[in-house]
Amino acid sequence: MRFSRPFAASAAAALLLACLPASAAIVVRVGVEELTDTATLVIRGRVLESKARWTPDHATINTYVRVAVDEVLKGSAGAEVVVTCFGGTVGEHRIPVRGVPEFRKGETVVLFLWRNRRGELLPLGLNQGKFLVEKDPATGRLIARNSLKGLALVPLRPGAKLRKRPDVLPLDTLRDRVRERLRLRNSKAGGKRPGAPEKTPAGEAGAGKREEGAPGKKDAAKPGKTESAAPGGDPAPEGTETPKGAPGGKKKDPEPAPEGKKAPPPRKPAPPPEADPEKE
Repeated sequence: MRFSRPFAASAAAALLLACLPASAAIVVRVGVEELTDTATLVIRGRVLESKARWTPDHATINTYVRVAVDEVLKGSAGAEVVVTCFGGTVGEHRIPVRGVPEFRKGETVVLFLWRNRRGELLPLGLNQGKFLVEKDPATGRLIARNSLKGLALVPLRPGAKLRKRPDVLPLDTLRDRVRERLRLRNSKAGGKRPGAPEKTPAGEAGAGKREEGAPGKKDAAKPGKTESAAPGGDPAPEGTETPKGAPGGKKKDPEPAPEGKKAPPPRKPAPPPEADPEKE
């Protein structure tokens, strides 16, 4: 018996879900590079406060974490950000959510965050998106580690090897991997920021603009209305024209014929000589 591809895929997914623990959140296993690609904001900071409260519609409880930003590795942020985590405890009411990171006041963290439609910042990949920064007692170096607690992991791609251990690496290495990933992505995109204005080539600044004091189209001189220079360099009186043929003016018009005499008709130009067919 043959099954259609959609049916086979649904059966495989149902089998996978049946094998996973019911008390875990099902997420895709992602590494530093995948977190960097998807995150809206990547920061290093210190936890100032973690407080749970009811949502405005009183439907559920969220925990809101204030973090002082010490370093921005991707995106932009102010001096503080507020991270929203689902679940929490208010009085006698407790709503547990598996796989959501927990925060303690005073701890240093590196956070990979994404922004939802309501504008809230949430940890990307649940516990995978929070790296706790601590000093290694053996080496004295700062180490960043995330957690896979409460997570049921599935591979990013079918057939890919599933890493079941948390990511543990020096803080400097984590920084370098994030920056290198961003550099590679920018280089593939041509290294140009979207919306960046193009620079004007040297020597072309201000091209196409009229210099101050230079005449434009409306200021251009028109024939017969421009003041002409009279002999001696003085401007001609207003309302007069420079005689044609005078210096700086036009050619002089022919004098009118005396009264009672007709002016001789203008001479017609001589026709061009006809070509001799014998010479051709």
